[in-house]
Amino acid sequence: MVGKRQWYRGYGLTIDSEFAIPGAVPVAPGVGQADIVIRAGDAAIGPVDAANGPYRRCGDALLADLPGAARYLAPSPSQLIIAPYPGADPDHVAELLIATALPMLLWMRGGFVLHAAGLIMPGTSSAIALAGPSGIGKSSLTHRLLADGARLVGDDTLLLSQAGERSMVSGLAASYFLPDAPGGQRAIRHVPSPLQADSAPLDAIIVLARSSQAAMQAAPQAPARIAGPAALEALLQNRHRPRVPAIMGRHGALMPVCAAHCRNVPIYRLDIAEGDLAGAQEGIAALVDGFRAGDAA
Repeated sequence: MVGKRQWYRGYGLTIDSEFAIPGAVPVAPGVGQADIVIRAGDAAIGPVDAANGPYRRCGDALLADLPGAARYLAPSPSQLIIAPYPGADPDHVAELLIATALPMLLWMRGGFVLHAAGLIMPGTSSAIALAGPSGIGKSSLTHRLLADGARLVGDDTLLLSQAGERSMVSGLAASYFLPDAPGGQRAIRHVPSPLQADSAPLDAIIVLARSSQAAMQAAPQAPARIAGPAALEALLQNRHRPRVPAIMGRHGALMPVCAAHCRNVPIYRLDIAEGDLAGAQEGIAALVDGFRAGDAA
C-alpha cells in the first residue's frame, strides 16, 4: 500500500509523498521542505467541532473519512496523513487522494478549487477551464482536445490563484480519467511530457450546460458570456468539494476572491446536446479563435 517516497509537482506545488499521486509529475527530490508532505500514519482526530458529509473538523485540522478507502487527516495545510482501511485497493486510495483529500488541503491553503478541466489550446499560451456538472462530458471533451494538440493543465480539479491582475490556474498535468473502462469505471490516461503544463494564466471559464438535441438543432448556440451576479453564481456553483470551505467557515471570505476572479476572467455558458462533443469542440474552438483575433488586434 505504502510505497517509496517520491517527490511530485502538482497544483504549482512540490509534494513529498509515500503514496502514489495519479496525474502529478514525478520530479527529483528537492532541497529543503516540500510544500506538502504526505505520509502513512494514525489519522485519528480530536473532539469534533463540526461535521459535514465525510468531513470532520477539530480546531484547524480536517479529516475526510472515506469508508472502503482511507481516512485522510490534514493536521495543517502542509501535511496529509493517510490511514488506509484494511483490504483497501491502493488504486482506490490514490484516486480518492486526488479527488477528495488534496482538494481539501488546497482549500485549507487558501486557494479557490474549481471543478473543471484546464487546457492550453494549440497556438495559445493561456488556459481555458471547462466546468459543468459531473457526467456532462468534461473528461471526454478533454480527451478530444488533447488529441487535437491541446496541453493539459489538470483534469477534474483546478487550483485558481491570483498573480497581480491575472488569474492563474494549475492542476495535475500528467494524466486524466476517462469513463471508458468496462463496467462504467474510469480509466486513467497518461499525458506525454510535451502536452503537460504546470500552470498558466487563465483566459476563460466555459461552463458546459445540457440542452436537448432538438433545441440545439433548431438554434445552435455559441458560447454566451455570463456577467455580473450570474458570473459570481456560476463560479460558486462550480467549486470542487464545497463542503470544505463550508466546514471551515470560509463562505464569507470567498466572496471577494470570487469577485476578483470574475473581474480577471470572462465566464461563458456553452449549451451542448447529449453526446454532441463535436459540437462542443466547435464552440470552444470558435471562442479561442476570438481570443487569438483580439490578441492580434
